[in-house]
Amino acid sequence: MLLLATIKGWSLAQLHRQLSAYHLSYWRRLLKVRYHQVPAYSTLVDRARNARVMIWQNRLYRRVLVGLLHQRNLGVLALDMTDLPRRVWDPLASWGFCGKGGFYGYKLHLVVAADGVPLAATTTQARNRETEVVPHLLRQLHAQLRTKALDGLRFAVADAAYDTHDVHAAFAQVHTQLITPVNPRKYHWKLTWRTRRQLQPQQRPRDRGILLYHSRRGQKLHRKRRVVDYVFGQLKDQLRLKQMAWWIRGVRRVQIHIQWTILAYTAMLATNRVRRCGLRKLAPYLA
Repeated sequence: MLLLATIKGWSLAQLHRQLSAYHLSYWRRLLKVRYHQVPAYSTLVDRARNARVMIWQNRLYRRVLVGLLHQRNLGVLALDMTDLPRRVWDPLASWGFCGKGGFYGYKLHLVVAADGVPLAATTTQARNRETEVVPHLLRQLHAQLRTKALDGLRFAVADAAYDTHDVHAAFAQVHTQLITPVNPRKYHWKLTWRTRRQLQPQQRPRDRGILLYHSRRGQKLHRKRRVVDYVFGQLKDQLRLKQMAWWIRGVRRVQIHIQWTILAYTAMLATNRVRRCGLRKLAPYLA
């Protein structure tokens, strides 16, 4: 029921009205629920905030990922952040910056596989930097994936905002090479033959990532970062993350809403994989 509300963009009150209307049996038949089995509105609210339901959600998400992940799409991960603007009347949001400029709201940080399967996601206020949440994303990634899947991790691609020694070292600890361009706001130099000669003997994780980025192979791998922008577009436009309801306030509630949205999105991807059609084709489910 909560997945249906997420996909349709309904509030819990709208979900209860649709299910409890006696003359509207379509949604009850879709969920295989009889009229006398429709829970009360207070029960729906309790389930949406219950810790046990969130544990069940994580288990279901990991089970859906099993059928979607394989060695080929885990070879390259894409990491990025997008803005979730809110109205000024949300007192729990904050001002921050992104590539588009300043905004008021929250930030969604996401790690996806090479074919766009979401693997880890977290929400912060707009004032938080991208590099602050990387350790949390890596812990979440290890919690979602099995040991055999973790062995397939080789590269991760991101933009210049993640170009710090700490972020490169964090990915190196999980045996993954992060590939980023040089951050011009922190490192005021360009890669020339002289700086390349200085980086070569040191071979720190950041040095390897920058040298790989400026190689032909690194450029080919870094172009796969575009998949995370495509996933952001589907989550914000087709699954309506851009138009979150006004009562969804605070990092915790926004995070819960995003978790349900990503679970619904991943379930659509798994259904497309079983049907052997376009993996990120969402139109049949949102009609």
